[in-house]
Amino acid sequence: MVRAYERFWVVSRGLPHRPAERWRPELEQVAAGPMAEMILTNLARQREQGITLYGELHPRITDVHVDGPRAVVTDCQDASRSGQAEAVSGEPRTVGVARNAVSGTVERGPDGTWRVTRIDYPQGGC
Repeated sequence: MVRAYERFWVVSRGLPHRPAERWRPELEQVAAGPMAEMILTNLARQREQGITLYGELHPRITDVHVDGPRAVVTDCQDASRSGQAEAVSGEPRTVGVARNAVSGTVERGPDGTWRVTRIDYPQGGC
């Protein structure tokens, strides 16, 4: 389940660099429900606006609470070398922070695969 959470970030962050027809099949391997739909909508909007993502996020998981087919991952993510960039030039538009509080909900689907279904950014540091 922790691997599913970590893989979610790698796959979802890489999607802007993939052809749009690959977004849904690749994303649905790691995300489900409204979370997946929101990411797809945002990817399309960003592409229309000439925005892409750069860099990598580094999860630093501090807690995992599993309750049957649902788990909540508490993360103090390092996003300091990532952000949004101009798609054509690659020029950064934003830069993330070194200690980004993230709460991720991961659920096991009927096929037995864990997928992220919700990401929240709680107030306060970590």
